[in-house]
Amino acid sequence: MFKLSRGYSWRRKMLLFCFLPPRQQESALKPRVLSQSIIAEVLIKREGEQPVRNYVWDSVLPYSDYLQAKSFICDVKSATPEADRDVLMDVVQNLDNCKRLPIVERIKTPGQPVDIKETCTEQESYYEDVVIRPGGFFKKAVTEKQQKTRMVTKTRIVTKCSPSSEALFEFCPIPAGSFRMGANNAKIDYDFYLGRYPVTQQQWQTVMGDNPSYFKGERLPVETVSWDDVHTFIRNLNTLTGNHLYRLPTEVEWEYACRAGSASAYYFGDDASSLGEYAWYDGNSGKTTHPVGEKKPNGWGLYDMAGNVWEWCSESEGTGSILCGGSWCNSAERSRSADRLNAIHGGRRYSRIGFRLAFAL
Repeated sequence: MFKLSRGYSWRRKMLLFCFLPPRQQESALKPRVLSQSIIAEVLIKREGEQPVRNYVWDSVLPYSDYLQAKSFICDVKSATPEADRDVLMDVVQNLDNCKRLPIVERIKTPGQPVDIKETCTEQESYYEDVVIRPGGFFKKAVTEKQQKTRMVTKTRIVTKCSPSSEALFEFCPIPAGSFRMGANNAKIDYDFYLGRYPVTQQQWQTVMGDNPSYFKGERLPVETVSWDDVHTFIRNLNTLTGNHLYRLPTEVEWEYACRAGSASAYYFGDDASSLGEYAWYDGNSGKTTHPVGEKKPNGWGLYDMAGNVWEWCSESEGTGSILCGGSWCNSAERSRSADRLNAIHGGRRYSRIGFRLAFAL
């Protein structure tokens, strides 16, 4: 079925196979290639060795690898010697635990045909009258046509394929739970995932092919996008990935994830003087957006939940939609976990409004 070098235990051979893409399974030779596996630590500890934390992705496990590994284990379970089935069950249990780890979705868009004007130099032949016998007082000159060559520069239109582009979307797991939302208790009875960062301009460009933002920069959050624009982006993204997972978070999901178990005004506490460590707002932004992920995250690993850009939620209220989080041009009070803007028309575009993605399995 597959071949690995000598010196590896059955447990590690299985582990190496589980967490590598199919085309790399044949070349699995070193434990350190388990760039997407935190489970390595569990099985290595069972063998009495010290775990090695030098993975490229560290604890980030792409969801596709999680599904592949679990599918493989289910396939081989019936053919596994009974003495080793406990190990398999441990791996399955730990794979389920991996749903609590961040995951990464890799989006790649093919290049598009583009007409390009280019210049080229070519050799051209032409004929010229050349005097072979000069004329005299009563004699006419004798000429003949001779073929010559010269280099000429020409312009032409050629169709080429633009380079393909790629973007990584990172998501953090949000566990089911409840919290106090205003005067009511709100409950979320399912696990879901929320984008670790607001969607960036590079990610938008990869999916949509343009960049509507007022402030330009690949790692800056995309802004100047309406609620309607965002849903067009989501439809395109779901088409590229071949599934229909991605959506905007609801207002309840957004605040629950922002609080990350806290009950204070901000997800880091009640002291607004500490806001500058966690958010870009009118007191420190310099009247512009900033690259995502530069400030401290909340307790669940989410960045820029306060400040930088307001974020669209999925609900509509009256004639408009709901925004949460505050922005680079708003006061510290607007960055509170419970603060929101209501009834912003879904077709409006502002340089202070962006969004982040969510999905539930």
